[in-house]
Amino acid sequence: MQNLAAELLACAGHHGMARQALMQHDGSGRAGSAGVCGHEPENSTGKRTTYAAWFSRPGWAQGGEFWQLELSAPQLRAVQRLRLGSHSLPVETGRFAKLDRQDRCCRFCDSGAVGDEKHLLMERPATDVVRQRFSCLFEMAVPPCVRQLVWGGDKITVAESMLTCLGQVGLIGSVRFIKSLQHDDI
Repeated sequence: MQNLAAELLACAGHHGMARQALMQHDGSGRAGSAGVCGHEPENSTGKRTTYAAWFSRPGWAQGGEFWQLELSAPQLRAVQRLRLGSHSLPVETGRFAKLDRQDRCCRFCDSGAVGDEKHLLMERPATDVVRQRFSCLFEMAVPPCVRQLVWGGDKITVAESMLTCLGQVGLIGSVRFIKSLQHDDI
């Protein structure tokens, strides 16, 4: 498990994330977060700011870290990549194509919304079924707030909801991997 954690930290460094931002425990509402739960990053173009606002551990969070969960290596890698912005959602692929953030629209639906982590987890119409399945998580995140969703519930359930959303848009592994999620192997 330590090798995977080291690999994820190296991946974060490779993708421009500051190691300090990965390890910080932000209970102050600073470091780019907007308000208590970070509805929107202050600078909606900054990857590090998005991480700090949506995915960094707030001071009020209970329990262990995501990398400590008993998930398979591919499952843990997929969850951490989503959290670190190392994925193929339009917000990230558009960054490499030098598109303005508002032009990085979701290619999985026709809503015209920016295809970011918040849209995938909390707004995308096709993931309504996931939000219904994991309603206990989404009821706690009122108003809809990524940080509250990610850190407010049982982390295994949060990870399963993230993996289900990623599987639904085809951003994770093989058919066998996706079937393993459907059989509650997490």
